[in-house]
Amino acid sequence: MRPLVLTPVVLVIACGGSNGPAAAPPVSFNCSTDTSNETYTPGLAANGVDGVYDFKLMMMDPAPPSRGNNLWNVEVDSVATGQPVDGLGSSMTVTPYMPTMRHGSPIVVEVSDGGEPGLYTFTPINLWMPGIWTVTIDVVDDGSAASDKAVYNFCLSE
Repeated sequence: MRPLVLTPVVLVIACGGSNGPAAAPPVSFNCSTDTSNETYTPGLAANGVDGVYDFKLMMMDPAPPSRGNNLWNVEVDSVATGQPVDGLGSSMTVTPYMPTMRHGSPIVVEVSDGGEPGLYTFTPINLWMPGIWTVTIDVVDDGSAASDKAVYNFCLSE
């Protein structure tokens, strides 16, 4: 019986080498085709989908958002009282996501106290490539059993 000999072509195909190198991320995106794109202004409001909290994007650096690391300050107010809500930092997650590309950011966003009532700092919000990004703020407050979320939509042209 003869030994089985694999040629280099068979090995390349079996290892997935025929697909070539991974595609580089795009360097620009035409944001004029995106109807969900929001324009940043200080205090940009997003109502919580469950009507528990209202969210206001008070500051972002850089403004408007750009590729790379971004810092946001967001105020969270109670819909019932209209007052800022403290103590939610450990109950919040912030998730950047590209719906058209079906991926998020590899960097976890840290949530910290923003220094004023109901104000929270999110950093880094890493928007690493041009295109449409949604940034979802989830609040699950186990202490009060209240939960809510808001979504901001931004398009990065480059």
